Amino acid sequence: MEKGNFGIRLCVYTVLAFMLAYFGSATLLFLIAGVVLIGEKNEWAFRQVVQAIVLCYVGSILSRFFNIFDFIGDIPFVGAAWNVIVGVIEGLVDLAVLVFAIVAIIKNLKGEDANVPLAKNIADWVYGVVTPKKVKVAAPAAGTSFCTKCGAPVNGQFCTACGNPVGQAAAPAAEAPAQENAQQ
Repeated sequence: MEKGNFGIRLCVYTVLAFMLAYFGSATLLFLIAGVVLIGEKNEWAFRQVVQAIVLCYVGSILSRFFNIFDFIGDIPFVGAAWNVIVGVIEGLVDLAVLVFAIVAIIKNLKGEDANVPLAKNIADWVYGVVTPKKVKVAAPAAGTSFCTKCGAPVNGQFCTACGNPVGQAAAPAAEAPAQENAQQ
């Protein structure tokens, strides 16, 4: 495991960050992010801490959203059902945060990226990592001709990739019989 500038293993920061994410301690998470970003200057560790911050805020944002509708809990009969539904949803979110935090801790102890869904994308965006999108390239149909200059598939008289005329080599062969007939 790699040690940082302060002689502390980098996974210590990341494991601590995911533990704090489960407990909802955003202030300490930002403190760890500052130490890793400014002091350690390690991309991997910083991306893990950002994933922990995102994980921390998932439960918090959802809880704040449901707090907007607290007045529904005061309505007779409906309020009891609302409180049960909100409690179950918040419990499931807390359980998901715990599971993701445990999996992330185990992966970080092995030196791997936590790969927390959505949080990884945000961490990549924060750090400026661009992942190229996979483009499906259709296989050329049977009988498709290819450009002799660049190898791109051609569907016309000119190559759309390089502008090379198609069938240029075949043109002199086609003109040869016409010239022979003219000479006779």
